[in-house]
Amino acid sequence: MGAGASAQARLPDSALNKGLPTRFGNSPSVGAEYQVVVQTPLPNIEKGENVILRIAYEALVMLDQTKAPKIHFPYQAIICWGSTPKIFQFRLFGSYFNKPRDETIVVTLGTRSGPEVQARLLAHVKALMVDMDNSAVPKADFKVLTEELLRQRNAYFKSNPANQEAAPDDGFGGFGAGGGPAAQQLETIQQFASNRHFLAKQAVELLTILGADGEAAFERMELAVFFYEKLLNKGSFQLVLNQFSDPSDRENILHRLNLTPDHLQTEGEPERRSSKKMFARLTGISRPEQPGALSPQAGGVSLSPNCPEGLGGTGDVFRVPVPELEGPGSAAVGKPNEPNPIPRASVITLSSNRNTTPTPPAAPVGGQLQEPAATPASP
Repeated sequence: MGAGASAQARLPDSALNKGLPTRFGNSPSVGAEYQVVVQTPLPNIEKGENVILRIAYEALVMLDQTKAPKIHFPYQAIICWGSTPKIFQFRLFGSYFNKPRDETIVVTLGTRSGPEVQARLLAHVKALMVDMDNSAVPKADFKVLTEELLRQRNAYFKSNPANQEAAPDDGFGGFGAGGGPAAQQLETIQQFASNRHFLAKQAVELLTILGADGEAAFERMELAVFFYEKLLNKGSFQLVLNQFSDPSDRENILHRLNLTPDHLQTEGEPERRSSKKMFARLTGISRPEQPGALSPQAGGVSLSPNCPEGLGGTGDVFRVPVPELEGPGSAAVGKPNEPNPIPRASVITLSSNRNTTPTPPAAPVGGQLQEPAATPASP
């Protein structure tokens, strides 16, 4: 029996579904949370540090004890995961840490809930796949939008060669508000999105297109603010916010959205809190004017202008799960220091298309477990 199946058997379906993050509603669930000990050094997190692991809508999130986010791992950056009764592990593409893509990294977390984390994560990613099919912009439609944006960009530069004067500078180092191809692109996106909802990774791709020439800072900020209400899950907005490398830009966006200390709240408490004591408790920062975690009203989801930047993975494919465990604290790929206690499970390639089928589990050969081939995403 695969690891996912055995772990699932220990946790009833009703309990699994109760802990899944939700998309809409006045009090959405932000996702199940677990106290874990980080055994692999990470950006912004030291080895041995106690953090909260949240199974959020589009990412695994590590938070400090005040619920301020420290780092996000988007699901498309995660190759596989697995567990024992004492640890939970997942493997990331090296590109997430600005390394060669095939130089994968294993993150090991100490926890007494390893099988439960694994089962709940699988249940949520399957639910996310259904959401992608039913509610997100279909892959084919999104491709039409991106092609139109690139056409507009090419048409602009064809009619405005480099030796022609561009629109006045906007003070951000860009073409100026209303100038350059990004102005038309922004309007096109807003029209396209008027009756649609997006995954955060789709919003990230559109922000990248707007900033393809290192310009359009004004339009990119406008688009980020616009997308807050258009995401399938507002808790995923941190992934959009992370596309702005300057913390002051992130803070500006949060203030534009009224996600300020005056709107802070704890989960389960609908009242607004604005005291310095409450701000310090939620963010770990003593003075509200300093950058910290700023929380929207709905659901107590924390956002931070200081969360590490980065999105890896293919951009349009999730893979779940291929349990592959190494000894606690080991980040050396291919050098396990303890026997693999869990056989590999099926690989399911997730995309915004319905034509996805699981790959059968790989059979052990000569006592060694084989890597099952991922199902390619539909074109």
